[in-house]
Amino acid sequence: MLTTFKNPSITIYNIAQAYIITKDDEIISKTVNRNGMGADIDILVQRQGEKYPAIITQITTGTTVIAKESTFRKKACIYFRDCSKIVELIKDKELKSNEIEKLATEYDKYKD
Repeated sequence: MLTTFKNPSITIYNIAQAYIITKDDEIISKTVNRNGMGADIDILVQRQGEKYPAIITQITTGTTVIAKESTFRKKACIYFRDCSKIVELIKDKELKSNEIEKLATEYDKYKD
């Protein structure tokens, strides 16, 4: 599990099959499509004080995921139900599954 972002309120992790360090010292999460269905990198979030992180979305390659954004909105609204402003931004489609760092930054700013 790789920490990809952290602020005082929340940490974001990626879970992939492998991690590669480039010659520019950038860490890249890698996964392999082994079953013909596409490959996923899970994105997890964990608020400070929580024992375990929760999967909130995935980065999927090699396939099109139907209803990815609506599934993300459902999961994210449940997870962030302690912050009404974040739930509103998610429902209004102002925060999307490919903007997890922005979501974490906004959560830190608006948490109730």
